[in-house]
Amino acid sequence: MYEVRTTAEIKKALVKEFNHKFSVTKGRGTGSHWIDISWEDGPDEYAVREFTRQFNDDQTGWSRGRQYTNESRFISVEKHIIAITQICEQYSLPAPEYTVESDRVVVEENHDLTPTQQNTIQPCNFYTSFLNRKIAEMDFRPSATRSIRKDIKDAELVLITEHIPGFFPTPRAVIDRMIELAEVDSDHPIILEPSAGKGDIADVIVDRYPKAAIEVYEYDPDLMKILNLKGYPGGPRDFLTYVEVAPRANYIFMTPPFEKLQDVLHVIHAYHNHLVPGGTLVAIVSEVGFFRCHEKAVAFREWLDTVDAYVEKLEDRAFMPQARIIKIEKGG
Repeated sequence: MYEVRTTAEIKKALVKEFNHKFSVTKGRGTGSHWIDISWEDGPDEYAVREFTRQFNDDQTGWSRGRQYTNESRFISVEKHIIAITQICEQYSLPAPEYTVESDRVVVEENHDLTPTQQNTIQPCNFYTSFLNRKIAEMDFRPSATRSIRKDIKDAELVLITEHIPGFFPTPRAVIDRMIELAEVDSDHPIILEPSAGKGDIADVIVDRYPKAAIEVYEYDPDLMKILNLKGYPGGPRDFLTYVEVAPRANYIFMTPPFEKLQDVLHVIHAYHNHLVPGGTLVAIVSEVGFFRCHEKAVAFREWLDTVDAYVEKLEDRAFMPQARIIKIEKGG
């Protein structure tokens, strides 16, 4: 039996369940049976529809007092584009052609799929239908529910007794300085954090720029599990092996692993393959790259000069091991 609720009661129930903002309105006249529920990004459509079944009359026909809900989610342009990219990568599908019209992404149909790709999109008969179905299943919430927060805390406690090569949590004071240097000037930036660890930098960015589209990379499966619990999609990936078809990030914030001068490779790879022209990269790099005579370190210092990088020493004990902040703006 369904429950007759006011729009205010339904909205309160939705917010409590999903910790997200919703718009709940009732139709008028002949449409007064319908309750329209809409939201931006946030929880996946199927989860919301399953939850709102309790407010629907499942009997056939119409009569006074019955009600039905209509759920629709609006996905911001940046998150929509990132979702498409992740789905195509996950299912080995070609990247689609698309246009942005009135703050919405319009994807063109692809009729040139291989037999293997055609089999992948089944039971959907069309490429765009498959993308829409998978996007509808995605949860774009950066925040977590209370139960998930406990899981996150438990997973982070385990890290205390584990040694993960290359993992150094970035202190909040250092993150604040990185964001200050980046001078983010867009309401809807696409932001990338490679080697994201447990998401310390990404979490601050979510708080500062709630409309930003944030993508993370992390190689370690235990750290990636924490990132997933926090709402960042994806699986364990080696950042150095992934190259975008075309750079997409307006801003890149990174604390790459320092061992064997890996930070040098990560910064150069991020700059060339992921940062759009006009974009800004801010990274924490080891002090080692600035005084060693190793060929890789010397080449890195010369490269920093060619891209006119800004380099700033961190205060003593601000970060262990010793490191510097670099800021690079990519010419348009």
